[in-house]
Amino acid sequence: MTNNEEKFVTAMEKTVKKMGKRKKSRKLKMKYTIAQFLVSGGMPWML
Repeated sequence: MTNNEEKFVTAMEKTVKKMGKRKKSRKLKMKYTIAQFLVSGGMPWML
């Protein structure tokens, strides 16, 4: 994993922790799913 990817994953983990505390988590959940997809598949072109 590159440095950028690690930063990205850390940021996403923080978002997920916040997500757990909030009621309107569906949008964030979708963002997280997309982010996971990008990390696993298309991360290079995102950066």
